[in-house]
Amino acid sequence: MGIVASEPNGVAPFVVRRARSGDDGAFAQLLEHYDPRVRALVALLLDDPEATDRVLRAAYLRAYRSLPLLGRDEVPGIWLYRTTYRTCLDELRRLDRRRRHPTARRQRRPGTSGGAATDAVAPADERPAFERVLAGIPADQRAALQMVDVDGFEPAAAAAVLDLAPEKVAALLETTRGALVASDRTDVAAALAERPVPPRDDAFWARLGELLIAEREAPAAPTFDPLERLADHAAGSADAGAPGDAAGAGAAEMLGLARHADRVRPKPNRRRQALIASGVIVVVAILTVATLIGLSGRPPDRGTTGAAMADRVAEALAGSPYLTGRLTVSGATPSGRTEHYVMTWSSDGSLRRQGTDVYSDASYDAQTGVARAVKETAVASQTAIDVAELVGVAAGPPDGGGVAALGVDDEVGDALRALRSVGSVRMHKDTVAGRAAWTIDAPLTPAAGSSVDRVRVSVDQLDLAPLAVTRYAGDRVVRAARFEGLQGQSVVPPAIFDLSLPAGRTPARADAGFQRVTLAAVRNLIGYDAPTPAWLPRGFELRLVTVRPGGSGAQSTAGGANPPDRDVVSFGYRHGPDQVTVTVRRDGGNAARWADPFGTASSAAGRSRQLLGLGRFHAATVERVAADAESSAHLWGRDGGLVFTVSGDRTVAELTRVAGSLG
Repeated sequence: MGIVASEPNGVAPFVVRRARSGDDGAFAQLLEHYDPRVRALVALLLDDPEATDRVLRAAYLRAYRSLPLLGRDEVPGIWLYRTTYRTCLDELRRLDRRRRHPTARRQRRPGTSGGAATDAVAPADERPAFERVLAGIPADQRAALQMVDVDGFEPAAAAAVLDLAPEKVAALLETTRGALVASDRTDVAAALAERPVPPRDDAFWARLGELLIAEREAPAAPTFDPLERLADHAAGSADAGAPGDAAGAGAAEMLGLARHADRVRPKPNRRRQALIASGVIVVVAILTVATLIGLSGRPPDRGTTGAAMADRVAEALAGSPYLTGRLTVSGATPSGRTEHYVMTWSSDGSLRRQGTDVYSDASYDAQTGVARAVKETAVASQTAIDVAELVGVAAGPPDGGGVAALGVDDEVGDALRALRSVGSVRMHKDTVAGRAAWTIDAPLTPAAGSSVDRVRVSVDQLDLAPLAVTRYAGDRVVRAARFEGLQGQSVVPPAIFDLSLPAGRTPARADAGFQRVTLAAVRNLIGYDAPTPAWLPRGFELRLVTVRPGGSGAQSTAGGANPPDRDVVSFGYRHGPDQVTVTVRRDGGNAARWADPFGTASSAAGRSRQLLGLGRFHAATVERVAADAESSAHLWGRDGGLVFTVSGDRTVAELTRVAGSLG
């Protein structure tokens, strides 16, 4: 995609600069500026007046949490639209899961809508033709129409929000307009602009404030999802009371936000008791608590656990689909000396790492499944240029996946895995390279074949970006990675992950045999209905579907110990730098013997067995392997002629829940 340089009726640049630097009044002004337009977007995508306020609150909270990663060159309108759009998709998926598994959730409050975007207030046959056609249009096409035809964005801007190529958006717009024009309205833009938008509820800010004040007093679990929490709040209480004196400390700073967000009559900034007594605190309390505490991801002063911090960092990084920064690696490096790189990372798992003082360049393009590496090596005092190319890369383990297949680490993901490896150990305040940081320094149980027995991880206090990861064996540094200048961007530069191989060099080439396909095409290619999860950890989305039909490649897992693979499907789900991979393959018949497809040589203490009891593989007893300092958690099982695996950057309990929802 090309870079989107502008937006129609954007907010003043100084407001963005102040908001990014922590000015909460500026953040409120930014929300006020875009609120009418993003509210219309939510109304169009959900077509549920009762859900509009709740989903918009969740979107604003997510936006605030990712605000520190808003890049200087990033267009704020595109950033906020993208956050809102993704929140709407999460809501539609949540409703779909509740419809498909009604007994797994509490019943909705009588009188509330339980349908998806197509469940309009009036029956389908009573609505105007335009509305009937519009209700059947996919969410991404409706969002593109709203942005381009109503709000005046260029198709390239809509492409950045929808994570599509601009030419794809242009084609979708043409098709969608044609379908709508064929109904009873020829002026599509005017018809969309005339659609009613649910007004903001009088208690919009107050209800948000209640939740956030409670969150400050008793922080939620690391898996806290604002959309789920707000949905539970809406289902459990029809009439939220005023926060009143619960606002506590910080009320004085709320005044500036209230002026922008709800046009409350100004009062002296330091008269906290007068504000509380007057009742205006109901409105004033909300946005400040939202911005100061909310979902900013900033841990309390007492420190938070490494596992919880990993989730907060992942949430912050997920707000930008594209990161750039500098990386310094020392200790066990290929050259034996400190190495410096420029790193480019994308939320779909694509990665580029280019050496600045070593001849080394490695890339992985998740969309094409191609990984390449070029590096200089020394053998017997002679230097040589090694060129490697791996195509047909799977979505993830146990079939390889990513640039790791070429021996190159994903340092961003490694930082989060290091945080999770220390579990409940709490972080403390620190200073790293002149920046206020949260640091954790904790012992580890060495993984099989590893001498690492301690890890130290630091995270920036302001924007939650990783700063450093150091692994030790005793007092010896085994490997240290330092990050500088990590910055989020809204648009991925074209071909950044397409590494050009040196002219005249023939690469060592291998083909893993996996094809990128659509979900709908899977059954025709592998000959069976591949199960997909009905439940995923908060924020995870399906990003890759790869298949290896038949016995192509005749490869097998567990280092070749298992039967040859047949009809393999690999699903990659991502949330920022975190990934969960689900794979299924034929088991080769009852006589075939299988071992752990991951071939993990972990200790018995890290392994357990459990009857799944739910989902398509309910009769299977799965073998579960907890994460350690060197690898992520995974599980595998065998049932009904298939072998299935679930692995990734979550706890083994969460992966078990994913497996139990496969159907």
